[in-house]
Amino acid sequence: MHAGDLIREWRQRRRLSQLDLAIAANVSSRHLSFVETGRSRPTSEMILHLAEHLDVPLRDRNALLLAGASRPPTPNAAWPSPSSRPSATR
Repeated sequence: MHAGDLIREWRQRRRLSQLDLAIAANVSSRHLSFVETGRSRPTSEMILHLAEHLDVPLRDRNALLLAGASRPPTPNAAWPSPSSRPSATR
């Protein structure tokens, strides 16, 4: 489960639409949608910002932060191979 799933859960508990939360938190509804679906990886600041507007209890905000940090890197983010690094000798 990623942070977006938990944010959606809390938003639904509070009976808010994505648009209502986006307006209250001063973020675009598109970005909020991307966060909730996992298309966008929110920063810890964004997670806490949304949690504040959702009135998430402090004890549960930690779970949101952990979910945001535990998401594995995207498959496209690969380490460069040693052969693709620039040569140290010139």
